[in-house]
This record gives sequence, structure tokens and C-alpha cells, in this order.
Amino acid sequence: MKKTIFQDFILRRPLVDQLVPILALGVWHFVFHGQVPGTPAAQSAAYVGLSAVAGIVLAAATFVCTMLYQSSSTSVKTLRDKFTGELAKNWTSIFAFIFVAAILPIIATLLQDTHNALAFGLALYSGAILFSRSFRTYLWLIVSFRLESSPEPPTRSAYETRLKHRA
Repeated sequence: MKKTIFQDFILRRPLVDQLVPILALGVWHFVFHGQVPGTPAAQSAAYVGLSAVAGIVLAAATFVCTMLYQSSSTSVKTLRDKFTGELAKNWTSIFAFIFVAAILPIIATLLQDTHNALAFGLALYSGAILFSRSFRTYLWLIVSFRLESSPEPPTRSAYETRLKHRA
């Protein structure tokens, strides 16, 4: 399984996912000038729906994580042994931020009457981080499936190989 240095960089640094919500908030603020779309009732419904979707994504992430850690495949065992730190960082950040993405829309619902723009910004951040963490979970699902069917264990990363050659 060949990985590029860019893919390796993203897999090793889960905080890269923060770029998506920062970009979404920046576009909303600078392009749309912080205008909040919709009626208060529609906004409340969207916030509740976003929180529910975050709960479903949290359940899906739990399934993928469990599948990865409970696998008896030799390739997956090798992955867990070689990349313990990366796996821990990724799954900790996935679970933490999906939980935050589930809570923020509830807070947005509470703030909606007094601070509507802040409430919308929280919900926008929540939706964007939920999207990026869902994508990261999906990537780990693909890695799990590929390793289950792969006869050869994973090798060290392209990024580490490049760093060793520079030294």
C-alpha cells in the first residue's frame, strides 16, 4: 500500500482537520459578512439535526475503531504495533471532536435568542469539524479494509523514509 508524503502528513497530524472549520468560518465571516440564514425555527431544527447526526457519526467512528483494534489480521496487528502513537492521536482526536460537534449545536440552540450570529458560528464550526472527522474516520475504515485483505504487513511511512535519507 503506497502512500504519498501528503497523505502521510495528514494521517500523522489530526489537527490538520481544523483547517476545514477555520476555512468555513472565514468564508462565512468575510464573504457572507456574518449574516445568519433562515428563520429561528429553521435554525433550531438544523441545530438539533446536526447534533443527532454527530451522535450517529460517533457511533460509526466507534465501530471503525473497534474493528481496527479487534482485528486478528497480521497486517492490522503490525499496523497497531508500528503506529501506536499515530493511532492513539487519531482516535483520541476523532472521538473528542465528534463529541464537541455533538455538544456545540445544543449550546447554539441555547444561545440562539440572545447571540444568533455566535450560535450560527458554533453550528457552522460543528458541521465543518464533523465533516472533516467523518472523512478521517472513513479513511481509517478504508485502511482497515485494505489491510484485512493485504498479505503483506504495512511498511514505514514515506515521510519517515524521506527524513532518514536527509540525515
